[in-house]
Amino acid sequence: MSSTVITFPLTAKHKLKICQLMHLLFKGIEMAGRKKLESKETQNIQKKVIIYSTPTCHWCRLAKEFFREHKVEFTEHNVASNMIARNEMIEKSAQLGVPVIDIDGDIVIGFDRLRIMELLGIREQ
Repeated sequence: MSSTVITFPLTAKHKLKICQLMHLLFKGIEMAGRKKLESKETQNIQKKVIIYSTPTCHWCRLAKEFFREHKVEFTEHNVASNMIARNEMIEKSAQLGVPVIDIDGDIVIGFDRLRIMELLGIREQ
């Protein structure tokens, strides 16, 4: 069994059309990739973030600063003055230390920047 390959010369017009089609193809792939990244960036805004903290906690301040820098909306509960929030935090994390961060039900103990970025879909620039 033999195979036959048919070749034919391409005119300048054909070559130009192929280049235009390839350009459109790659542009479409690039735009699809951008839309995927944009949708991931908006996902972090939609996630429910709760931080359990105290006013004197350095790591709590860093975590809240991080959320503000990345435009992540969050709810803060001061467990030093709010016993209900303190009990809620202990129930969720089995911890007494702060910060405790709840991201859509995923509990992060301490300011674990990499884990928070992963959960929120944030990429370092």
